[in-house]
Amino acid sequence: MVAFLPNDQPLRDETIHTLAEMMKVDIKSFSEDDQFVNAIVSSATLRVVQQSQRTSVAGQNHRMSADDTLDIIKVVVVGDSGVGKTCLMLRFVKDEFVSSTRATIGMDFCTRQLAINSLNTAESSTVQRLTVQVWDTAGQEQYQSLTATYYRKAGGVMIVYDSNSRASFESLDKWLQQVEDNAEEDIVKMIVATKLEGDVAVSAEEGKAYADAHGCLFGKTSAMTGDGVLRAFHDLSAKVLTSQEVVDEKREGLWLNAPQPATPKRSGGCC
Repeated sequence: MVAFLPNDQPLRDETIHTLAEMMKVDIKSFSEDDQFVNAIVSSATLRVVQQSQRTSVAGQNHRMSADDTLDIIKVVVVGDSGVGKTCLMLRFVKDEFVSSTRATIGMDFCTRQLAINSLNTAESSTVQRLTVQVWDTAGQEQYQSLTATYYRKAGGVMIVYDSNSRASFESLDKWLQQVEDNAEEDIVKMIVATKLEGDVAVSAEEGKAYADAHGCLFGKTSAMTGDGVLRAFHDLSAKVLTSQEVVDEKREGLWLNAPQPATPKRSGGCC
């Protein structure tokens, strides 16, 4: 949306006011141009998520098979602003590196097809093609009110820190707590180190130790060179797939073992 805003005045102001009316955003409380745009984009983001939720609720009466539910895996990418979440997503989805990216406003998401080797019930290797939907979230505090919507139906989460910034590494506790507060209990968590091509302030060994201590997977990546990016998404997606299969098997087992209603006994005597 931001990319399509004209730069020339007064057309830019007219466009912003038109969008504000469409999104029902009261821009009188804002004084700066960027604040107008951020408020409009946040409102549009929230509408998209709410529509997704309504569509999901409308389809709950349809009984889905395991194959239906495993076609799409949703992965949320969180972490401090500037740690390289957008670059990580773009390298995975488009296999390109953008050295300068605009700070994410609200959220963004992209998808990519991914082949995952898995074991079926006969313990033979099979290749399953999945659509991995990656949600890139804003790290700024003003967007935290949308947090709960990001995690809805997410199977996995990447908690990202910048290897060149110890401060971002020390923020991992905060992000893990956010995941605990908002995500499903069985969500698969992965700690991801970025920018390994730079002057590393946090070693991969320290990051791995932190991930192990908190029951998370670990990935070390460089969006600039591409090293480790595909591997990280592949490992997380494979674990999500396995986790979802286990949940489905438990759900099916509970359904099969549920007590059946007793058959009423026919009373004796003649009619």
